[in-house]
Amino acid sequence: MLLSFLSPFLFFLMVVGIRYYQTDPYFDFGPYPNYSWKYNFQILGDLSTKKLLESDKNYNSFIFGSSRSTAYYACYLEHQLPGSRFFHFASWTESIGGMEKRFRLIDSLGMHAANVFFIIDPDFTFLNDGSISPMDHYLLTGKSRFTYLAEQHFKQFLDKPSRDKTAIFSGQLPSGATLVNWSSDLRTNDANHTCSPEVLDAYKINKPISDSLRRKLYESGAMHPRSGIVKYLPDQISKSEEFSLMAISDLIRKHHSNCRVIINPAYEQVKLSRRDSLLLRKYLGNFIYDFSGINRFTLNERNYTDGKHFQHHTGKEILDEVFKGNRNNVSRN
Repeated sequence: MLLSFLSPFLFFLMVVGIRYYQTDPYFDFGPYPNYSWKYNFQILGDLSTKKLLESDKNYNSFIFGSSRSTAYYACYLEHQLPGSRFFHFASWTESIGGMEKRFRLIDSLGMHAANVFFIIDPDFTFLNDGSISPMDHYLLTGKSRFTYLAEQHFKQFLDKPSRDKTAIFSGQLPSGATLVNWSSDLRTNDANHTCSPEVLDAYKINKPISDSLRRKLYESGAMHPRSGIVKYLPDQISKSEEFSLMAISDLIRKHHSNCRVIINPAYEQVKLSRRDSLLLRKYLGNFIYDFSGINRFTLNERNYTDGKHFQHHTGKEILDEVFKGNRNNVSRN
């Protein structure tokens, strides 16, 4: 009787499970030729990890950072560093602990890290005590594969029905203004472009935001007038984050990595505290390029697409400063 009572529910669950497996919204049951973000509820770090695990490319160089790191093109770094083969190993939001775990994974896979770029957001990288997103890949979070598949993905997918998810189950791509159809380069994992000579030519082109978009950003509060005064952030690096920096330092020495650290130009013109800057230098070396505070990049608000992210051509200009060796002297303090 119990089985008879439950049979409709079990049948429904079986049909849903089969359809979920077929459509595979989180790319869990690959392999796939590419792991590009397709739906707006996916975690970039999770997809990047899957892409790295399935790749047969012999990477020897890596970029670590948040979504702001997408302004730094791996293909441009390869152009500047002959013999390098870069993988852009970023997440939407990234902590220093997340960067450490990604570096550890690279090491455990037997990959060599000849070049490593750590992209630091002065206003975000040290916010969450080094905690990695709980929705990231299970090899990074330490969760079991079952928990990752059953609870983190399948249960979450069913918890909040939406038009997008209905479209996925019907075999269609979701539609709507909230979706960006994010795509990534098959080899480098660069966001929103496929590396080519044409892309590198366009990388240097300044594409400032329009006046209409700028007005909308002001109206929404995403952008606003800045004070023009450097605002030092309070000390942020906790003891656990210092342990992450220490672990990264050990991996850099193990791989004899050429390490460069870029501190991003934040729209709010904030700057890391002197203590935190000294800790970065202590563990990650002297090649630290500080573009926070007030400088030619942060003074021009048209370098930003919103109150967080900056234009891609700005990323190229920053990399050019890095390769000129202009470190710690770009900010007006």
